[in-house]
Amino acid sequence: MGKYLSCDGFNENRIAGIITHFHGDHIRSLENSLQFYEDIFVTPATMELLIAIKGDFLKYRRNLKVKNFFEPFDYRDERITFYPTEHTLGSAQILLETEECRILSTGDFREGTIPIQVDILIIDSTYGSPQFNRTYMRDLAIKTLVSKVKERLIVGSVCILANRGKLQESMNILYKADIEVPVIFHKNVVKVSKVFRNHGNEIGNFLEIGTREAEEIIRTKQPHVAFYSLGSRVHAEENYMFIVVSDWDRITPIVTKIAGKKYIIGLPDHCEFNKILDFVEKCEPKLVITDAFRSNNARHLARHIRNKLGIKATHMPARP
Repeated sequence: MGKYLSCDGFNENRIAGIITHFHGDHIRSLENSLQFYEDIFVTPATMELLIAIKGDFLKYRRNLKVKNFFEPFDYRDERITFYPTEHTLGSAQILLETEECRILSTGDFREGTIPIQVDILIIDSTYGSPQFNRTYMRDLAIKTLVSKVKERLIVGSVCILANRGKLQESMNILYKADIEVPVIFHKNVVKVSKVFRNHGNEIGNFLEIGTREAEEIIRTKQPHVAFYSLGSRVHAEENYMFIVVSDWDRITPIVTKIAGKKYIIGLPDHCEFNKILDFVEKCEPKLVITDAFRSNNARHLARHIRNKLGIKATHMPARP
């Protein structure tokens, strides 16, 4: 972006960076960026989440700098402003203002993110194809998750599996549903979960795997809800019905049975196709660049923007 910035990645021809949020595919280049960039800008919540994931040494990195939402700041002869997105805690879209134009990079975003009028729009293309129009409302997916958990707790225990952010969102959903059974966290989700709680995403009281209280609940098979990061080895897995909470399963039925006592529930945190087009139209850009770095749908999205909206669009980096 502009003359100096790299967004969610490392480029040896840039001198500064921005991290839009803490998800793994967006912080893959963090170490290189810390080593070579003059400055890296993040929101306060993203800073805390990076420390929780990577370690306390990040507190002392002078080139990792916190910037608040809605507060413009100058970097050399360009101006940068962070605006929130409805994706995960701390996630930001980036407005860059130069002498020539206004550029917006959405990062990952979901419906409800506020559009900003710009000259150039760089947009997330995760669901940049008509096949990704949702067949159910998000509220229904939330109700389905809650009812499935309550149904199981009558006769046993539930293990929720999800990626970072999605897992903490599931914790908050079940907390607000007043599910009154013990809650147990795997040790690798505790630090991130505490950051979410500190920023108003209530998760309630919990026990940590390995403590005497948690081990006794598991051993005696008392009904409880356990939370593990996707891919973790689950302690006493034979006790559980498993629910994978996923951003990728957006089709009907909302609940998909995998095998035995294993299910997937789709709870999307990216904008669906039609809503992407609505967002683009409201930004009124002269040029749209669809992000092909993380999505194979970028080329399709660029074509639909050209054909449906009559706005010049291309995908980058260029791929067949």
